[in-house]
Amino acid sequence: MSEAWLALIDGRTKATAEHAGRALAAATDGSDTWFRAAGLVGSTAPYSGRLDLARDAGDRLSARWARDGVSDARLAHAGARLVGSLISCGASHLCPELVRRFVELPADVPVPDAARMWLEQARAFIFVDAGDHAAAAQSFLAASTAMWAHGETTLAVAQRANAADELLKVGAWARAEAVARALEGEALPGRLALVLRQYAGLAAAFQGRLDAGIAEVDLALAAWDVALVRGQIRARLAQLAVAAGELDRAEALAESAVESLARHPPHLPGALATRSRVRRARGELAGAREDADVAWAALVETGHRLRRAPLVRLAFIDAVAADGDAARAGSLLVDARAALLSAAARISDEALRESFLAAVPEHAETLRRAAAAG
Repeated sequence: MSEAWLALIDGRTKATAEHAGRALAAATDGSDTWFRAAGLVGSTAPYSGRLDLARDAGDRLSARWARDGVSDARLAHAGARLVGSLISCGASHLCPELVRRFVELPADVPVPDAARMWLEQARAFIFVDAGDHAAAAQSFLAASTAMWAHGETTLAVAQRANAADELLKVGAWARAEAVARALEGEALPGRLALVLRQYAGLAAAFQGRLDAGIAEVDLALAAWDVALVRGQIRARLAQLAVAAGELDRAEALAESAVESLARHPPHLPGALATRSRVRRARGELAGAREDADVAWAALVETGHRLRRAPLVRLAFIDAVAADGDAARAGSLLVDARAALLSAAARISDEALRESFLAAVPEHAETLRRAAAAG
């Protein structure tokens, strides 16, 4: 394993995976070296193109799980690292048996917190990848609880922030705020507590407390300003400001969001769509069309898998309708409704599925406009 660790220190991801793969093949099954090698393969092989090594590690971990169960925290940790990396690379199909075992793990299986925290974290990312925000939020919270009990407080706060984010995606504003505020008063490590505060402020704003929500977000950003989080949250706040008729505030928030997300391509189209709608509300039609076109092109390029895709669709539909092409706008609206209902169908919790459709503004608008169009 020493060669693998040296390669990792040097930043040679592919070499790390290859050395770890050889160590895994040579190590005694179930030894500390075996688990460390499997985990290192899991966290490096998918990113370096050595998918064969990732598949082999997945097969070995799955076989051990089938034989001995998953009470061993080393197995849960190594498996979670592999599954997380595969999902990030869009390659979870390479280890279907291992993924299935994570998904189908019964809730009543007695598993120590040291293993439970990694199992639930992996399950959460699998559910995120599948679009089931309800199940993802539940697993992130379960992981957070287990991590907190095991003394992994920084990781626990991170998973709670992930849970709040998943609840925000489905418009469960009150639940998201409660999750984000649950640890207030605790001595939290690092700066992740400020992310929780930003999410709490956003959830408050969506519940009608716009001024208080923006103030809370700004205070948190003043203490720890991360461009990605800043851009995502300010884009959502700009959307609320437009709805409230506060166009100057909306413009400032939207401009900040676009600037913040300029180096985060997967998230920029949503900010551009927000700014497009702000500009349209201000009568700046040329700028609105330009933003809508750029956002739409990015959405098409990614196969309509971008976050905030429903808002991007609406901004482009507005632009097409403004050009007088009612037929195309109507066709796009039909497609937008179908995509939205398809996404909702992947949410396992009925109440959160309904919230996703009714409480998220761009989702409710899509359905309302589609119904009005017949």
